[in-house]
Amino acid sequence: MSTETKVKLQATWRYVQYLIYDEISMISKFFLANMSQHISIGKMEEGEVPSVLSFGSISVILVSNFFQFLPVVCAPSEALYYPTTTIHKNQGESQISHAIDEEFTTVVTLREQMHIEDPVWHNFLQHLHLSFITEHHLMMLPNCQPTDFTSPAWKDACLVTPHHVIHELWNKAALCKHGKSAKQIILHMRYSKNKQKQCRQDLSDMVELMISIKVMVMLNAETDLDITNGACGTVTDILLSPDEPDIVDMDPLQGQTLPMVLVDITTPPTGGLSLFNLYVALSYSSG
Repeated sequence: MSTETKVKLQATWRYVQYLIYDEISMISKFFLANMSQHISIGKMEEGEVPSVLSFGSISVILVSNFFQFLPVVCAPSEALYYPTTTIHKNQGESQISHAIDEEFTTVVTLREQMHIEDPVWHNFLQHLHLSFITEHHLMMLPNCQPTDFTSPAWKDACLVTPHHVIHELWNKAALCKHGKSAKQIILHMRYSKNKQKQCRQDLSDMVELMISIKVMVMLNAETDLDITNGACGTVTDILLSPDEPDIVDMDPLQGQTLPMVLVDITTPPTGGLSLFNLYVALSYSSG
């Protein structure tokens, strides 16, 4: 590791005392071991060696279901609960992460949830999560009131869908609708990929924006600036620059619950629709 990298780590972690890992089931053994090592380097003083304690002795809180999702961009065997074997690809890191995992001895179970407001809907989601739906739950559907899309409550409803084409059409329609009601001009923003630092292969070459539009980031575009997957905000101004676009301020909002939401539960274009996928999509609604 270069001296410059160590200096950056120490500047980032010097005064940090708590680290909270959300969606811990998606963290791989390799990532956990390397994160612990890097934080230990970030916590050491000039001329000292890294602490032998995990995460440089800071307090770490692991949040969410430990078995909900598999780690991303790696083999399923990289899951923290997966046994470490002698033929494991990252055997050294796997043994370290296994030892770190065993250091956590305090478990707090949250028994009260705050984001689902309707008790009937909450009961349905609980059973759906366990793949145990009864006739009683199915009778809930005919008793639902018809949706009045002209009412103020549904004016800013969101759409949850696995279909990329529907997602694009919905965004365009919502943008045009907002532009007419707010009397704002839609700006088609293009950026050049000539500079290496501007090149983002997963980002679109063109973005349609307007003042006062609500936006959500769908990719980890710039984690150091908190422009990450799930970050939400409102465009308050657009400043054009000949070099590169200015950054729009956004507040992180992970695991959000929406008061009004449309959920597309048709078969996705790839894979299938399981009860667990259905539960994740429906849990966006507060009931």
